[in-house]
Amino acid sequence: MRLPAWGVLCVLGGFLYHLALGYFYTVGNMNPYIVSYMGIKPSEAAWFSSTLIALQAVFMPSGAIMATKIGYKLVLVIAMIFSAGGILLTRLTVDYGLGPYIATYCIMNGIGMGTPYSVIFSIAQSWFPSSRATVVGIISSGFGLGALVFTPIQTAIINPNNLRPNSTGRFPESVEAAIPNAFLVLGGLVLALELTGTILLRENRSGKTESNYTPAKSTDFQEMSTLGGDEEPKKSVVCIPESYTVSEALKSVDFYMLFIIVICDIVPVVLFTSTFKLYGIRSGFDDQFLSAVATTSAAFNCIGRVFWGQMVDRFSSKCPLVCFLVTWSTLFLTFPYVTALGDVASKALYAIWVFGLFFSLSAHFVVIPATCTRVFGPANMATIYGLIYFGSCPSALITAGVFSLFDIQGKWVPIYTACNCFCLLSVQSVFVPVGAILATVVSYRIVLIIGIIFSAGGILFTRLTVDYGLGPYISTYCIVFGIGMGVPYSLIFQIASEWFPRYRTTVVGVIASGFGLGALIFTPIQTAIINPKNLGQVNGAYPDEVLKNVPTAFLVLGGIVLGLEIIGTIMIRKCPSTEGLEEESSIDFSEEEDKESELKSKSESVEVRAPRSLSLREAVKTIDFYLLFIAFFLNIMPVVLLTTSSKIFGIKSGFDDKFASDIATSTAVFNCVGRVWWGFMVDRFSWKLPMLTYTAMWAAFFVTFPYVVMPYVTDDMVARALYAIWVFVLFFCLSANFVVVAGAVTRIYGPANMATIYGLIYIATCPSALITAGVVSQFDITGQWIPIYSACACACVLSLTAVLFVRDLKPRVVGFTNNICAVLCDPCRLSILEEGKIYDEAYNEEMASSFE
Repeated sequence: MRLPAWGVLCVLGGFLYHLALGYFYTVGNMNPYIVSYMGIKPSEAAWFSSTLIALQAVFMPSGAIMATKIGYKLVLVIAMIFSAGGILLTRLTVDYGLGPYIATYCIMNGIGMGTPYSVIFSIAQSWFPSSRATVVGIISSGFGLGALVFTPIQTAIINPNNLRPNSTGRFPESVEAAIPNAFLVLGGLVLALELTGTILLRENRSGKTESNYTPAKSTDFQEMSTLGGDEEPKKSVVCIPESYTVSEALKSVDFYMLFIIVICDIVPVVLFTSTFKLYGIRSGFDDQFLSAVATTSAAFNCIGRVFWGQMVDRFSSKCPLVCFLVTWSTLFLTFPYVTALGDVASKALYAIWVFGLFFSLSAHFVVIPATCTRVFGPANMATIYGLIYFGSCPSALITAGVFSLFDIQGKWVPIYTACNCFCLLSVQSVFVPVGAILATVVSYRIVLIIGIIFSAGGILFTRLTVDYGLGPYISTYCIVFGIGMGVPYSLIFQIASEWFPRYRTTVVGVIASGFGLGALIFTPIQTAIINPKNLGQVNGAYPDEVLKNVPTAFLVLGGIVLGLEIIGTIMIRKCPSTEGLEEESSIDFSEEEDKESELKSKSESVEVRAPRSLSLREAVKTIDFYLLFIAFFLNIMPVVLLTTSSKIFGIKSGFDDKFASDIATSTAVFNCVGRVWWGFMVDRFSWKLPMLTYTAMWAAFFVTFPYVVMPYVTDDMVARALYAIWVFVLFFCLSANFVVVAGAVTRIYGPANMATIYGLIYIATCPSALITAGVVSQFDITGQWIPIYSACACACVLSLTAVLFVRDLKPRVVGFTNNICAVLCDPCRLSILEEGKIYDEAYNEEMASSFE
């Protein structure tokens, strides 16, 4: 079949336009020059790429929507004005400080990048419906090739003599003098490429029935293919997947999984593109070598996009997605160590790692849009991908905001380890919730054994990694152990609650109380092994006598964890009456065939049935799912801050280590009892009253916590008593978060898919905990207790606000919140309202008769 001429030209035009947009990848090359010229901190340069990405993310869906109103040509022209114009105007603003420079070079250019980005994909794809991912790869390869074109030009104009900066990072005056005029040349080249691309781009009119801008669904597409010679045209039918509308896509869990992946992936994109050349300079490499590496990396960025596009067309999207994330993660983790060898070896390894990182980076901008087309269909791909890419905005700005506050020079291990962690989070987002999914494929006992291997194994292996720095320590004690915690977590709740359907939440509370009791068991053991003599810190560090005991402690603690988990695995068993319902509990994204849930009453007897359980797809279509997700996200912030700082707060307030350790140990009792108590409250009063109660209590105690110790309380004994009371109550409230939310999921969505739905909501822990830890770890929190615990109180208040809008199907005491707040969200929960009455009656009937 002969390729359509306009189709080839259209792809070429898209390639050229994206080549101009690929000027973005020269930000890293320009950063050392701009840092020197403007006299700013290297960490402040993170704002450049992050602002570009954020504005690109904001205006990408806007461009797709505008194309449906005013036509794609006008969208391309508007983008041309902003992108090329922004670079040209930077000739003026570069002399007037950071704000004006960001306004033109980042904000204007970012708008010009985002507006046409996905529109170009949609236009070119319409010519080749059977090779959509490959077309995306070819076009976006132009974006990746930008550095290959523009980096040598930048270097030739600004630093043709390969002059080195001095020890403070300042380039000679001859280099700085050439910087302003370089923007005129570079802006002119961008303008020429975009103008050429705009002329060549043309929509496939014959494929209008599957137009990328029509809101209606597209189910099939017929394409006329003209063969060579005098042969008559033949009609070939190209089957195209059914296309989602934007509103339908927003109701799909896959949309939010991809959104989370984009949020996580943009963090390493920002950090890597902003720092890789600075890292090279600080490692002693000359500017010409680094410019050559940056230029050549564009070839890998370009080739990688074509390669990953081919992989998606050949193997679908999930295999390439996982492959590039794992590769990216591994390269980031080892990147800080490649410059520790000799000069020649270091240069070679640095270049190889940069090429590999850019090759992996290229996949992000091909696999994600291709996945959108695969999952949601081609008709509204531009808008849906634009909305998913919108996750780049908060991610990029938060990353820049955090890192711009610090001097990042020499901090390459934590920077690239952070990139590694976010790549791993993206991998996790592909498979979550792992435990509940695995339990539908293999035996639940296999899932529990996997959890044992990771959790106990992670602690035991930390005996080795604790001596090799932060990265290896985090890998075993945090990542491996965290996987072992998460895999069986919600699955255990579901298995156990099946035995006591009348007291499901109480059972969850009893089991979760074991989690809270962990500190009571392990804290005294830790203290007895590591610091048996209660030695205090000297200049912020413990004596060698204490430190030498730390590695051995992991063996003892890991062995105890292993023993407890093996005993638990032996004792856990599914309820025989529910084993036949495995199919119901499995994750099936198709609509349930049987939606009848009539209650039958018989005068002679009462039939016992479980309440109608919503499927995963039905759950993610309700607003309550996302409100609970937000509430859980917010509650994890005070969880992280309280558990990591309460003992430090006590020690810095003048209490000795033994007293602080005794309090930490005793909190486990309140954490344990609290989980049983809150579970009982949910079974008695439904879930909303307990949730509003504990968040309000939590907020009140957090906001007053900094004032219960000296100097606000002058008597030492009174301060000790108040500190203990506040810590106990705070942990008592903390325990509710891990019981009440699980109870709410069961009450709202039914018990059958509770493990999976609660697992998805629990994913909120991941970004919340890492963002909180990432921000707080950059500061010296000593003495900053008022802002820290006030922030915790604010998070609790915001969580309480979100909960007010969730509808409790059987409220007690707080039913008025349904009529005032929850009613505002009823249009987004129609499926629950239609079946709410049936659900309540079924649930009450089950509770009344389950033990007869």
